[in-house]
Amino acid sequence: MRIRIFPVFWFVLASLFACPAFAHGTRMATVSIVEKTQGTFDVRWAPDEAARAIRIQWPSGCVGAEEIRCPKLTEDASLRLRGFGNEFDYVTVDVILSNGLRTGAVASLDRPRVPFAPRFSREGTFPRYVRIGVQHILSGIDHVLFVVAIVALGRKPRRVLLSLTLFTVAHSVTLACTVLGVLAVPSLVAEAWIAVSLVLVGATVVSDRPKGSPWYAGVFGLVHGLGFAGALREIGFDESRLALCLFGFNIGVELGQLLLVLALAVGWRFLNWLRTRVWGGDGSMRTQVKRVVGYSVGSTGAYFTLQRLFAILGK
Repeated sequence: MRIRIFPVFWFVLASLFACPAFAHGTRMATVSIVEKTQGTFDVRWAPDEAARAIRIQWPSGCVGAEEIRCPKLTEDASLRLRGFGNEFDYVTVDVILSNGLRTGAVASLDRPRVPFAPRFSREGTFPRYVRIGVQHILSGIDHVLFVVAIVALGRKPRRVLLSLTLFTVAHSVTLACTVLGVLAVPSLVAEAWIAVSLVLVGATVVSDRPKGSPWYAGVFGLVHGLGFAGALREIGFDESRLALCLFGFNIGVELGQLLLVLALAVGWRFLNWLRTRVWGGDGSMRTQVKRVVGYSVGSTGAYFTLQRLFAILGK
């Protein structure tokens, strides 16, 4: 089985820029929550009719209607938005604090909860987003499987390093473009493409054609960056320190990748030790392991693809 990378590249690229056409017919609203004094917030909607369609569930202890008073807010306080689907599909939530800090997040039907007024210290922003980046890549099964497949494709450490470098550069580009508003792709479309990337890279592992593996990592890194951006929007970020948030999140993702690759290397060594010292085998397990990885990644990707396509069609 041979999958040519350049037709796939152009198809993915065209799909990314065609996504605004896919999203035609959806409507996005914006709510600006501005802190006038400590714990007192003004709420402003754009367009105005969004205030009637979308309801905000405020943290416990908050009272008021147009002017909201929240005397006691914790760092993990969040807002839950309701009413999606009839008139509006997405709401951009901008929180502007009295000390000049800003946070931004996007709420939708599948992600209705967004953070509210986290008061980060300047020293705490970078380590916080490093931790979030590590947690995200290690807890996301689709990202983990993609990295496992890329490692399985690389017969030499040099090829694995090149693949992971291209993956890093690519997902950093689309992550930054999406967060900055240059690229707008619906989260369901991005998640579906991530699933498709698992199917294609799994098929490549099974066919044992590692020549194009670095390019696969680069092309589909663009798609995985959209997934990272969705997670970052869901978590929220301080717009006044956007560069620091993005840098910390990217560093965290790379640290998570390195931890995963290290775990895979240790696991491979352990399997070789079992084969030679315990099982008494003298043949290579490389082909068998690659087949298990390829079929596991590909079949999981196929399941996710169908699941996410049905979710798109259901909208």
